Amino acid sequence: MPAALSLDLRHRIVEAARDTPLINVARRFGVSVSTVSRLRALARTDPTLAPRQTRFGPQARLREDHRAHFERYLAENVSMTHATMAARFADDTGASVSRQTIQRRLRRWAITRKKS
Repeated sequence: MPAALSLDLRHRIVEAARDTPLINVARRFGVSVSTVSRLRALARTDPTLAPRQTRFGPQARLREDHRAHFERYLAENVSMTHATMAARFADDTGASVSRQTIQRRLRRWAITRKKS
């Protein structure tokens, strides 16, 4: 997916489209006519012309503020399995997560352990 156009470029396109045909504006800035048209429509409702946030998929179950739980679990018992951590986390917070979710999140947080 290409990156969003900069705010500066968005404002320049909308300004140019006020008194110039859309096709000429599109050629001048190297964008499609549809882009110029959408930016003009967006300018009517949102004068900031800020791009929409793109967040795909469901919200993450384990956030950065949950990290302390897992660091504490591993400080208590470095050999604790992911399934055991999942059960403890559910008891502590009431939120259930799978052992695979814990495994992926620990890898992302770069929390390593040496099981005995």
